[in-house]
Amino acid sequence: MLGGLNIALCVLAIGPPEMFSSFSPSAEAHRLVFHHHLNLTVSPVEHTASSRRFADCSAGVQDPSRKVCCSAACGLCGGRGCPGRPGGPRQCCVPAILSTGRVCESRADVACILRGSSNYIRDDGVEHHGSSGAVPSDDGGRGTMGSCQQLERRPPQRISPSASLRDAGTQLLIMSSPKGGATLSLRLMLARVNLTQKAMAYGGYPLWFAHEVFGKGDHRATTASLGDCKKSSWLCIVLVRNPLDRAVSSYVHTMKWYDVLGAGLKGLSGRNASFAQFVDALDQRANDRQHSRFDDHFMPQVTAGSNAGVLSVPIEMLSEPDGYECPALARLQGWRLAELESSNVMRTHYIEKVDESMMGSEHLSWSDLSEAKAAHAFPSYDSFWKGNQTFCRHVVGCLFRGDYTMYVDVCTRPELRGCAAYTRACRKELARLKSVCSLATTPPPLNAT
Repeated sequence: MLGGLNIALCVLAIGPPEMFSSFSPSAEAHRLVFHHHLNLTVSPVEHTASSRRFADCSAGVQDPSRKVCCSAACGLCGGRGCPGRPGGPRQCCVPAILSTGRVCESRADVACILRGSSNYIRDDGVEHHGSSGAVPSDDGGRGTMGSCQQLERRPPQRISPSASLRDAGTQLLIMSSPKGGATLSLRLMLARVNLTQKAMAYGGYPLWFAHEVFGKGDHRATTASLGDCKKSSWLCIVLVRNPLDRAVSSYVHTMKWYDVLGAGLKGLSGRNASFAQFVDALDQRANDRQHSRFDDHFMPQVTAGSNAGVLSVPIEMLSEPDGYECPALARLQGWRLAELESSNVMRTHYIEKVDESMMGSEHLSWSDLSEAKAAHAFPSYDSFWKGNQTFCRHVVGCLFRGDYTMYVDVCTRPELRGCAAYTRACRKELARLKSVCSLATTPPPLNAT
């Protein structure tokens, strides 16, 4: 084995794309090339310098940029169609091979990272994150925000009509934010009013039907509907997402729909921007306080939960097996989704991600992400943050400070504490904020199992 080598590689994870406007998402290929940051220390190792020198992919085939060595059976290394070649993605696709972190050690090695590639050599000169002010930390310290300016709307956006649905017949209002549970909110409402089958037949499920058919009736308009939540007969909920995930998902969606979203974000460095460069543009937005069309896809989440009569629900609890068994959510009848939706209706909407990824994804360019989806090896969300707490604290603890404090508050309120799914999900997500960003959190007590 190679001694004295510490590898830190970040990998981007992509959340589900939704676009709440006149156009709809379409299937799109995604590329992924991993960017390594290494700390290399010379020390005795098993392999001699001579053996390393000749780990030259003699038994395989290199990709055009000489990043990796694919199996000879692949014929070509990387590029379009790599998942379908003999050997599959883990033998033939650049992102899948890079995700393993396995370095070529001999001439016979294939499906490994070449030592001479830029993905292997240390790159210390890149710092893409903005300035980092002091934020609440794991040790309980409460500093000032320093030079960091958080993203905020004035006045705050309490409800997003494009990401919410209202039905007077069931006296139900389900709210969310783009990239913060919007697709789920539409699916839940359509299931609750027995329109799932019609919506699937209509096409573009659930977006097209929700906005072109369902939302047209006066009794289903979302405008100024928060007043209904003051009535005891109504159930009003707002879905809230962990900002660790939403920030990355917002970047992905902005780049996917660059002409509509990205072009309006001043400071974004073109169609090939990395997540770190996206954050640079958000820093500029936070300071100049400008607005652009559809910017609710990357601005902070709605604040409807601060209104009386609105129940805030962390979206992660609804992924738990018993997520909809909570008494407070009984009227939502979320269990109907499994009964009404066809098994593959959302298959292309949510991207497959690998369970474990190495670190470094915040510096990946957008063009380098296209192969990941095709290879079914898309990196995990946490790989965007791990190993770079300063960056994480700046993005989540400063730029999205409002989302961070709101999420912690949602996970410490009493309304859902009797629900086992709520307790499990919140403890897990708050632990992520603490371990990945070193941000202060107070998990709910273990009074539900």
